[in-house]
Amino acid sequence: MTDPDVLRFRLEKAMATMDGRSRAVFRLHRLDALSYYQIAARLGLTLAQVEQHIADAILHIDRELTVMERRGTG
Repeated sequence: MTDPDVLRFRLEKAMATMDGRSRAVFRLHRLDALSYYQIAARLGLTLAQVEQHIADAILHIDRELTVMERRGTG
C-alpha cells in the first residue's frame, strides 16, 4: 500500500471504533463536505452538538492513529 492508502486504511479503522453519531457527523463534514448547518438540519442536531461531535471525532481519531503509529499496526 502507498502512504495515502495506509493513512486512509488507518482512518477508516479509527472511525470504526468511534461513537456512531460522531462518526456520522465527521463523515458528513470531512468526507461529504457538508457544512455544520447542513449537518445540523439533516440530523436534527444543534450547531453546538455538531461542533461537539466533530471535536470528539477528531480527538478520537488522533488518539487511535497515535496508538497505531506507536504499535506499527494498521
